[in-house]
Amino acid sequence: MKAADPMANHRRLSHPLIQLTFFLLIVSGLHLFQTRDLLDSRQSAPPFELEDLQGRKVSLSDFSGKKTVLYFMAPWCSICKISFPALQALGQAAGGNIHVVAIALSYQNPGEVADFAGDVSFPVLLGKDSTGQDYRITAFPTLYVINADGQIASRSLGLATTAFMTVEGLAAF
Repeated sequence: MKAADPMANHRRLSHPLIQLTFFLLIVSGLHLFQTRDLLDSRQSAPPFELEDLQGRKVSLSDFSGKKTVLYFMAPWCSICKISFPALQALGQAAGGNIHVVAIALSYQNPGEVADFAGDVSFPVLLGKDSTGQDYRITAFPTLYVINADGQIASRSLGLATTAFMTVEGLAAF
């Protein structure tokens, strides 16, 4: 009679496909946990009217009929700053088919937000406390993808890389 191979279970669990499956389950679970308090997908995005850095009034309805990424950030958030190039890339990759909008919250003054934003090509809006409450913002950065009908198509919390934003922004529609 042949003795049981004590390494057989280890070899089965070390198969790359099994490892990938475990990794994806963990990442999916973490994503669900992080986004549990955000607005639900497929509900209408709360309307807003905010000023941009030039003092112009901008409302969510200005973007109706187009896919829109709302990126909630704070000027003291280093992860938000790291994500700005990914926002730029998403807007360029979409070729005008997606609006990218940053909404600043938790700031001292508009100058602080302007310094943080630099010369980005997408609108940066000065959010209000009520805006953060309407969108249930509890951490930065928070990203909502709004479809052309004004409904939330996707949401995310934390660092967003160029690849993630492109997939999230383009696949959510």
